[in-house]
Amino acid sequence: MPFPREVGVSRSGKVSLAGVAGGLFLLALVGCAGAGASGLSSPAGETLGVSPTRIHAEVEPGGTYSDRVSLINGGVRETWVRPLVWLMRHEDSRLSLVPSAQCAWVRLEKAEIFLPAGESRTVGLTVKVPEGESPGTYSLAVIFQQEDAGGEGLMARAALAVTLELVVLPPAPVGGRRGFPLFPVCLLVLTLLLFPALVVSFLKIGRRLLSG
Repeated sequence: MPFPREVGVSRSGKVSLAGVAGGLFLLALVGCAGAGASGLSSPAGETLGVSPTRIHAEVEPGGTYSDRVSLINGGVRETWVRPLVWLMRHEDSRLSLVPSAQCAWVRLEKAEIFLPAGESRTVGLTVKVPEGESPGTYSLAVIFQQEDAGGEGLMARAALAVTLELVVLPPAPVGGRRGFPLFPVCLLVLTLLLFPALVVSFLKIGRRLLSG
């Protein structure tokens, strides 16, 4: 099934909120601030839902985070959705979606998802942070863009979003886990190994002093 390559994208590469499904995406994104499933109705009467609406992931450079997102079609018509990933940025009290290198870190197991009427589908989401990335926090939007299920000249009708708060942690210390006191443990093990030999040596020295 064909899909439009761009939905509400300006020449600067930013996504206009007003250009995505006539503002329905804005309602979905605002709904992501709460917990649980979020739903909205398209002009054609279909009802879409997504759960969870918010994901918090903490990943070290070179690490991977995995989760699953459920998409619900509560309407009477089948539909397709296509996931897109954007970086959320606040500029002059306005929210904009821009492409960034961090968007490529997020992968969904399906490029297009078919939702039969009255059913739900679950799609896997994986975040892989490359080695050598600096620590930081990134707010990403995983947008599920609804498309018409048939006919020519497909037009976007509604969109749901999952906000992904991605925290890139500092790399773990070499030779040990993060925050794990490796040196005291090594010292304790070394002491336990040498203690019997030290006891025997002191006993031998004591016997020689007594016999002399």
